[in-house]
Amino acid sequence: MAESKYSIEIQVNQKSIAINAFVQNFYTHTLLGSLQALKDIPENVESLSIQIKKVQP
Repeated sequence: MAESKYSIEIQVNQKSIAINAFVQNFYTHTLLGSLQALKDIPENVESLSIQIKKVQP
């Protein structure tokens, strides 16, 4: 598998989670690919931040 030009870090409850190259490539390609469907996203993405928080009722 070719080396990715991106790195990815996943944290759960402020704790870093170890991920292998397959998972890194999966999330990188999934997220960057989904951005292409949005307007006003630069062609050259240098960084991307996504935060998911549980909504309290």
